[in-house]
Amino acid sequence: MTRQIIRGYIYFENSPEECKAIDTLMDAFGKYSSKWYIQLDDTSETHVSSLSPTAVCKLKEQCKTKDLSLNQMQFMLLFSRQGKLRLQKWYVPLSDKEKKKITRELVQTVLARKPKMCSFLEWRDLKIVYKRYASLYFCCAIEDQDNELITLEIIHRYVELLDKYFGSVCELDIIFNFEKAYFILDEFLLGGEVQETSKKNVLKAIEQADLLQEEAETPRSVLEEIGLT
Repeated sequence: MTRQIIRGYIYFENSPEECKAIDTLMDAFGKYSSKWYIQLDDTSETHVSSLSPTAVCKLKEQCKTKDLSLNQMQFMLLFSRQGKLRLQKWYVPLSDKEKKKITRELVQTVLARKPKMCSFLEWRDLKIVYKRYASLYFCCAIEDQDNELITLEIIHRYVELLDKYFGSVCELDIIFNFEKAYFILDEFLLGGEVQETSKKNVLKAIEQADLLQEEAETPRSVLEEIGLT
């Protein structure tokens, strides 16, 4: 059995109990196994299924009093093999000068790495998680205590959403339809945290927005404008 340690979250056999935004972790890790562990800090680690109901309630109270927020992404960058920035989303307040400096440093750092090297690296006081899809690099920054594997799953889920919408997405789709790429990202992530884990729900929201845009852009007669037809 693969041993899963989830920081600050409680899972029960066949019945996950929510402390905070549990669905996101369930989606990121897939189907939960019969045994899970909870880690409230760097030292304590408890097998949940062995706890008594009283101990579980006490553990839940501990969860509520600790800072157990999900991975909060600092920013996401999409850039090509040539180092051209295709999309950028910042979830922390930074000046334009600092954003350009960060972008330049990270693009150079990631492009200089060999294909077989690890997709995680430490940079300043953050952790960088990146993955290459065809000619595009998806690069995210997270805090030191956040989970790199969840971030990798977030990147992959975003690529899946782009694929579903564009149909085998490529760099040109991002270049000529960048507003759609941003809209999909905003439906998926909010404030650097996952707000919707369902691909179906995200794509449904995109379709509804497209319909509204088409209706707004469709020419109408004068009578239709004043509501007489």
